Amino acid sequence: MKRAAFPVLLFFLAGCASLPAQKGGDNRELNWSGEIRLDKTLKLSRGTSLTIAPGTVIRLGWADEDGDGLGDTSIHLEGGKLTSLGTPEAPILFTSGQAPAQAGKWGELRVDFGSVELKYTVIEGSTRGLHLHFCSGLVEDSILRQNHDGTRIGESTMVFRRCLFSGQEGKGFNSRASRNLVENCLFRGNKRGIFLFEGDEGSVFRDNVFTGNEIPFRLGDFYEGELKLAPNRWDDPTDQYRPEGSTARVEFVNAPVTGAGPENWPLLWVKWKVPMEGYADALTADESGVYAVSFGGELKRLALFDGSLLASAKLLDTLDSPPAPGRVNNKPYLAVQCWNRGIYLLDGETLKELDSFVETSSPADDHRQSSPLIAGGKLFAATWAGKVRGFAITGGGLENLWEFAAGGPFRGDLALTARGELLAPSGDGSLYALGMDDGAKKWEYKARAPLLSGAEIFEEKVFIADKGGVLHSLGENGKLLWKSALSGPAWYARPLLAEGVLYQGDDDGGLSAFDPASGSLLYRVRLEGGIRSRPALAGGTLAVATAKGFLYLLRAADGFILDRLEIGESSLASPAVLGKLLFAGSRPGMIFGLNIESAGKKN
Repeated sequence: MKRAAFPVLLFFLAGCASLPAQKGGDNRELNWSGEIRLDKTLKLSRGTSLTIAPGTVIRLGWADEDGDGLGDTSIHLEGGKLTSLGTPEAPILFTSGQAPAQAGKWGELRVDFGSVELKYTVIEGSTRGLHLHFCSGLVEDSILRQNHDGTRIGESTMVFRRCLFSGQEGKGFNSRASRNLVENCLFRGNKRGIFLFEGDEGSVFRDNVFTGNEIPFRLGDFYEGELKLAPNRWDDPTDQYRPEGSTARVEFVNAPVTGAGPENWPLLWVKWKVPMEGYADALTADESGVYAVSFGGELKRLALFDGSLLASAKLLDTLDSPPAPGRVNNKPYLAVQCWNRGIYLLDGETLKELDSFVETSSPADDHRQSSPLIAGGKLFAATWAGKVRGFAITGGGLENLWEFAAGGPFRGDLALTARGELLAPSGDGSLYALGMDDGAKKWEYKARAPLLSGAEIFEEKVFIADKGGVLHSLGENGKLLWKSALSGPAWYARPLLAEGVLYQGDDDGGLSAFDPASGSLLYRVRLEGGIRSRPALAGGTLAVATAKGFLYLLRAADGFILDRLEIGESSLASPAVLGKLLFAGSRPGMIFGLNIESAGKKN
């Protein structure tokens, strides 16, 4: 599960210098592998060809050489050939020197008067992306994401096939006076999908998908004449394709297109979305549908495949913790907590209120509530008032059985061990194990910081993270087995143990993978935005939501970022996976139903 260890080549170049000749080799034939770091612009001598091995990572450090606030550290070839042929298993990555990659943190990958061949190559976090002048070549199955501009192409003849252009702050594909073929590409979430400055009348754009772009296609001020775009799928409006006063004309041919984007490369595809009344910070999914809640007190049961409304209810105050479905005597129920301190038992199909209990007020009555739990014919709820309550579900009503009082509020979700112990993490820093029948304390584990997230349970072991940034592994009766440090505090991020690996997010955007037996770190990846939710495993990929509003798709084996989709201003809801379906929630208020698909294979 660990990443392979590669040799690291560090080039500390003063200004814009040429790379010295390789010892015992040809100065014009340069080969890179492993991990390369450039802290200054690297300009190769004229005619040099650069070949990059699969799995190579090139990190370009920050340097603003012209004072415009954008990174300028670059790689520049003139008159040679750039060959960057990765594979789905070992892609080649050009990225910023410091994670997470953000637009404008380094300059460009530039080739003049040369040839280019790229495959399974990722270019992210740059100012000008792939910058080509008087070039020819082929770019296939590659990803240009989170750059200022994905490309800048002038007077070239290029083929772009099955590529992803995603999240560019400026232009996804920017070209001038060129004859390019762009086919089977996915343009998603760019400010401008394609921008043709002038003189690209001979270019062909066909069988591409445009979705979620601010403007999918735009002509420059100097573009003249008419252009017919071969069949593409236009999910975005195309009415702003030309500047004001321009006489240029574009004919858009719309057609159903499938299979856009890199082959055998999993991507996030939105299949449906449903607005909510206020922040959508929590959801749960089972075979009955998606149960989604909002800050507006709204509760919806949505159909899994199309998001259609199956049932709804309106409660008296904010809902921000996952609804808890469960069955008693084969009847479906749903339990929720509400900011009016109410604990509600609802019919699991109609969402009709059956019974409720109102907790006493406390100084902690604000923000995140614990998710209830239905098990063994009972409903359990942990409250802001520092109490855990057990109710019997009888005849569709609640019978108060017991209560347990702690020294702080409960915000983390409840969990149940195989031994029938109810685990309640408290803001007082203790994890309490309680008896289901009487609420008696079986054992207590004291962490050194508040416990705001729920516990993960596997066989006889318990895993939980604290607000101080420590992940704890406990054995029988709460005995400490090991502790490991995270890269930041853990708020509401519950751990996930899946396929023998323990995953944990933190508020600094770190997603860490641990060996659950020893606590040793397998890998850590830095994402944009804090992680206040639990990851979800879908096949060999991990879905992770962040507080900056991004939904990430990672390769579970090593944390490599396969895709990133902006779904809102913030995303605090834990993604849910059911079969081949993925569900997510965001602020200011939207529930998403997604598939994970690639052009050559559906996962």
